[in-house]
Amino acid sequence: MRNEVSLTVTVPVPASLAFRVWAEQTAYPEWLEHLAAVEATGDRTHRWTLCLPDGRAVTWETETTVFRENERIAWSSFAGDLVTYGQVRIESLGPRRSRVHIRRYHGVGRGQDPTVVQRVFGDPAAKLKRDVVAYVGRLRRLAGGAAAPAPRPGAVRGAGRGTGRAAGRPLTAEGP
Repeated sequence: MRNEVSLTVTVPVPASLAFRVWAEQTAYPEWLEHLAAVEATGDRTHRWTLCLPDGRAVTWETETTVFRENERIAWSSFAGDLVTYGQVRIESLGPRRSRVHIRRYHGVGRGQDPTVVQRVFGDPAAKLKRDVVAYVGRLRRLAGGAAAPAPRPGAVRGAGRGTGRAAGRPLTAEGP
């Protein structure tokens, strides 16, 4: 099973809104399943808390490594139970349409139970697809209801494709 997955979806909202939902990390618990809290701990750092199905909490801390308004956000963990990195790139397709490219990796921190990723995410590609459906739902609510329909079958592409990058390598401003 791959822990690094990527996915692309086209959404009928401006790039500014598509980006804003990803940039507002403390609001993620409102639309991502099992995520209990995301707290800002600094200008570019956050502490994440996720609830396992058995009720235990998993925590980790991330740093935003790239923040380009309406274009790209990337992150990498630096402490905690999970090792994670990824990026979201927004491509404007016009005033009311955007393409969103998502890539992320989740693994376990040193000394952690190696089954935690499987218990938290199940199949990472399927989890990313569920998260994108939740993301589109969030866009729909923010756009006033009808502006962002759920992705059509085939509109969500790429879940599960590896990127060929070595696990644990954080994304930087020079990265893809």
